[in-house]
Amino acid sequence: MPTLGEKGMLPLPGSSRRPRTYFPSNPSSQPSLLTHLRSRTRLTNLAVVLIILLTTSSILLNAAYYLSPPSPPSRLSRNRPGSIEDTILRDPRITALDHLVMVPGHAIWTGHDANKVEDDSEWVLQDMQKGGSVRTFLRHLEMGVEVMKEDERALLVFSG
Repeated sequence: MPTLGEKGMLPLPGSSRRPRTYFPSNPSSQPSLLTHLRSRTRLTNLAVVLIILLTTSSILLNAAYYLSPPSPPSRLSRNRPGSIEDTILRDPRITALDHLVMVPGHAIWTGHDANKVEDDSEWVLQDMQKGGSVRTFLRHLEMGVEVMKEDERALLVFSG
């Protein structure tokens, strides 16, 4: 008759169970240092230690970067533009502009014939804009052009 703890019976309380190993690489039954380090508690502690080390090194490297004196430009960085604006060729007349005349676009004209510009069917309109709003839009466009003509330092922009 089998006794308590023998094969086929439930294990005794407090019997030695092997610790659960994550990422096993050594299938042998001999416990190794690697098996010990890969147990659940050790794995969590290792992750916390690695995060602390990475955070500390990142803070130290960033502090060293910001506190160090600027280095002279290298041969490669001398040819790089300072910003995207340095790469854009602009008409020199733009520097003389200091006023912005903006005409808000409340609709889109899809027509091809300038003689039909006041016809609602030639525009993309909301229901509430139909029935006379197009004349208002055209008047705004005309006023924007008039203001720009009066001020040589103005830039006319149609928003929409």
